Amino acid sequence: MVVLKGKNKSRLVRANIDTGSHRSYVNRYAAVEMEYEATGEENIIHALFGGLHSERIHHTCYKITLQKKVVHRKTICFKCGLIGMETLLGWTLIGKVKISSNVPKSSSMIVTSLICQDSNLWSLDVLGIYDPTDQKSKKELEQGVWDHFLKTVSINSSGRYEVNMPWIEGHPPLPSNSIIAKTRLDKPMKKLEEDGNYHDYNEVFGEWLDEGIIEEVPEEELDNRGHYLPHRHIIKLSSATTKLRPVFDASAKEKRHPCLNQCLEKGINFIERIPSLLIRFGLPRIGVISDIKKGFLANQFAQK
Repeated sequence: MVVLKGKNKSRLVRANIDTGSHRSYVNRYAAVEMEYEATGEENIIHALFGGLHSERIHHTCYKITLQKKVVHRKTICFKCGLIGMETLLGWTLIGKVKISSNVPKSSSMIVTSLICQDSNLWSLDVLGIYDPTDQKSKKELEQGVWDHFLKTVSINSSGRYEVNMPWIEGHPPLPSNSIIAKTRLDKPMKKLEEDGNYHDYNEVFGEWLDEGIIEEVPEEELDNRGHYLPHRHIIKLSSATTKLRPVFDASAKEKRHPCLNQCLEKGINFIERIPSLLIRFGLPRIGVISDIKKGFLANQFAQK
């Protein structure tokens, strides 16, 4: 907390110390209430998270006076204008240094680059904080994927829906993944044989082949470039229809190469719409539900 001192009054206000900001900001209502006189005007472009930039924003500059600072930790004031402050994470520098008047004025954020295998660790959306610019671009991408689906989806001669893969524009080439797929298949096959489920697992693929869900690769196309997905079995005894089913891993990848999931647009997350769907389902007097057997597997990808 700090005390703002005006011409004829003082006011206790809350101060937010942002060590990454190159400017100090005061609430416009507080500046008017304290009768601060404007000392100038600036048009500033703010650097946002992710390397994005805001539109040019007009700001009024004020000269303010702090009567008292309430600080509960050790501080060190330097002649250059910076202040060293002890925090729970160690010592940090805050404040502003004098710069030449010829240097263009801008507001930026200093970001320290840390090497981490899990890039989501530094993502603010994990904390529920979303950048409006990122949100806008995300919605535009989702809408673009949805529009692409509506334009390309069709019903083929066999009466099945045929869709196109939503490839990310300019994605790196996919590796074959054949070695990974074969290597990761050995352990599940041994487990199936030990548990006596190998024959049942093989029958699932036989049923898919009979129903046209999968097809054998023609001999003349065996040498064509392709991408293989590892698969393993999932046993769910509580299921009334499918107790044993294969699960494919589209996140498997070779070293220094992308996986299939990294080359495809995510599209709209329909899981987020389930709560509103359940609420609407309870509004009418009578509700009707149905289930399409292997509905997802009935879709077919276009050969492109």
